[in-house]
Amino acid sequence: MYILLDIDNVILKNSYFDEKGNIQYFWTQNIEKDLGIKQSLLRFLFDDKWIDVLMGKILLDDKVNDFLKNINSKLSKEDFISYWLEHDSCLNQNVVSFINKMHKKGFKLCVGSNQEETRTNYLLNKHNDIFSLFEKIYVSANLHKVKPNKEFFIDILKDLDTSAESLIFIDDDLKNINEARELKIKSFHYKCINDSFDDIIKNI
Repeated sequence: MYILLDIDNVILKNSYFDEKGNIQYFWTQNIEKDLGIKQSLLRFLFDDKWIDVLMGKILLDDKVNDFLKNINSKLSKEDFISYWLEHDSCLNQNVVSFINKMHKKGFKLCVGSNQEETRTNYLLNKHNDIFSLFEKIYVSANLHKVKPNKEFFIDILKDLDTSAESLIFIDDDLKNINEARELKIKSFHYKCINDSFDDIIKNI
């Protein structure tokens, strides 16, 4: 039996909802003080073309370089990327505990995430003790497909040479969950980074 886990807001602790119900990202909290870039300007980086970065069609370096030029920042792309990667790589300890439990029980762990190559490699190296427990790492930059595209999951099933019924999928995005369920993949919606995995474990 395989377990396919998302990275952001599942394996990693990336964001939270403020008192107004707006999503906030931990790594951007001090970005204006540290880098002189207003949070609101990040919308020009994570715009409609960001999907091309995730699919490996545009290099992260090129996208960041264009972004910094457009906002008239003198910061180098290397410094910006380094800041982002370092500040957006905190493990979710509840999920780390789950990963260790499932690995000891004999489940085959895999990653299934919308990620570009630079960040993927950084995370795998920084948290090698955790990601070394995974059999396969599937990211959009290598599959050239993004969730919730069903082909993302179909390609993974083909590579694993397994059936949908033999795959358990855990993600924080309900759109991804719904698409996976249409393929008969047993899927669990992980709603909050502070939640334990007890209920999911009971239903696996």
